[in-house]
Amino acid sequence: MRIGALLLGLLCSFLVAGPAAGPAGAAAAPDELLRLVDHDAYFSPNGDGTSDRARVVFRLDHRAYVTVLVRDGEGTAVRRAALGGQEARRHVWRWDGRSSAGRVLPDGRYRVILRAWGGVSTSRQSTSTVAVTNPDAGRLVLSRPTVYPAATAVVDSLVASYVRAGFSEQQRLYGAYYGDRPIQLTARFVVVDADGAKVLERTSTKYRPDFSWTARNDADAPLEPGAYTLRVRITDEAGNARTIRRDVVVSDAQLTERLWTVTIPAASADQGPGPVYDPSCLGCGEVCGPVPSDRFPGGLSFRQPCSFGYAAVEYFAAAPPDVPAPVDTYRVSATGGPTTPGDSDVAHLGGVVLGPGDTAVTTPWLDVDLDSYPYLPDAERPMRWAVSTSEQNDYDIASFTVEYRYYVPVAG
Repeated sequence: MRIGALLLGLLCSFLVAGPAAGPAGAAAAPDELLRLVDHDAYFSPNGDGTSDRARVVFRLDHRAYVTVLVRDGEGTAVRRAALGGQEARRHVWRWDGRSSAGRVLPDGRYRVILRAWGGVSTSRQSTSTVAVTNPDAGRLVLSRPTVYPAATAVVDSLVASYVRAGFSEQQRLYGAYYGDRPIQLTARFVVVDADGAKVLERTSTKYRPDFSWTARNDADAPLEPGAYTLRVRITDEAGNARTIRRDVVVSDAQLTERLWTVTIPAASADQGPGPVYDPSCLGCGEVCGPVPSDRFPGGLSFRQPCSFGYAAVEYFAAAPPDVPAPVDTYRVSATGGPTTPGDSDVAHLGGVVLGPGDTAVTTPWLDVDLDSYPYLPDAERPMRWAVSTSEQNDYDIASFTVEYRYYVPVAG
């Protein structure tokens, strides 16, 4: 092996005839010969002229002999290229997504490995790229198909969200990256009237693109009632695009307010989704749930200390009486008291303090949540709240009262 390595070094020195870097007689450190400058995280080798080739940019600090090896997700070598002797400068190697035999390879992640030999020094750098030839197969969801710009009871709006294939709520909250590159789609939202005239155009670039439309013009006047078309062009990270069309309606009807109220024993309230935590965050999310209350029949007791957590917490959710709309609001009241009557313990209903002592408190009016998974119109329980205790506080909740304020078209 030593003899083979020595012969390879002498051969490369003969082919390249490059000077050794650094002090005389010292071999160059691997990172000083070959440096990876940039690369395309995604490319789309489908022949449409957009991002058809993956680009890998590297720099040589002195003349060297360079080869490229591409491996698929299973580690199998699928493409080899000998770039030969290259000068000390910036270089670009482009790959069309084909194997060494000229076969188009399937979509997926590929590892690109560059090697360089110069004099008696060698260097190796690698990166990865993803071949994507099909547009994202996500879905467009609307809060509702009708918007009421003439309404005076509330400023109405329609919300459109594009939920990408393989959507992750954690990635939406904390950011999605491929290496150091953000993973995000670009959505171009266009609304046209029945004659095909454009009345609105917006662009959103993020992991989950969305936009809100009030159906009002630049002078803040309501648009003419009638049928409109929402056209959304989604472009993924590799440049693949698809267009989705949805019919929407602008109505000149007025809206009137409705109030729906329900009181629920705490133990009968539906449990809701808790927050999404970064799995790398130690100390996040280690909580205990409540137990049945001995003090209030049908209630819940939030007690400390937890056997394994830092707080006693429970998350709740409720469904509205109508399909939720962006302009809807709700508030929640809780009635309860310390687990041991007469104690000064407290609890929290969201940001509102319960106690000390027996009490009933109410949250401020909250906007209905249409921006958390699973989004519109699948968000069947968009009213959400939480109760928690901390430190040595023990508190029992007897019941919740939920008020939902929404709007419906005026009859006639």
